[in-house]
Amino acid sequence: MSEAEFWRLTPRQLGALTKRHRQAQERQDLLVGLLASVVCNFSYYAPQEPKAAVDFVPWHKPAPRAPANDQELAEQFAATLAPYAVVNIQPETKPKGVS
Repeated sequence: MSEAEFWRLTPRQLGALTKRHRQAQERQDLLVGLLASVVCNFSYYAPQEPKAAVDFVPWHKPAPRAPANDQELAEQFAATLAPYAVVNIQPETKPKGVS
């Protein structure tokens, strides 16, 4: 693409081009991760648990694990709200002589 063609792109076209570039980069990263995982899993010192291609991709974030039971869910909820908790609230007292 020439510089003139680039500057004639609309915002929507630029967004589509950017999205396509990001998808191509992710695909290339996964292919390299696949190669790395095969080398790792079949090497002389193979890991106890096989590695997946996404284990070698820096941008991949594992999906959050769902809570196993209600107790774990309650603990996660409490931990999330802990920074916002108001603790040690004293009841409002009236000064002496005020009714």
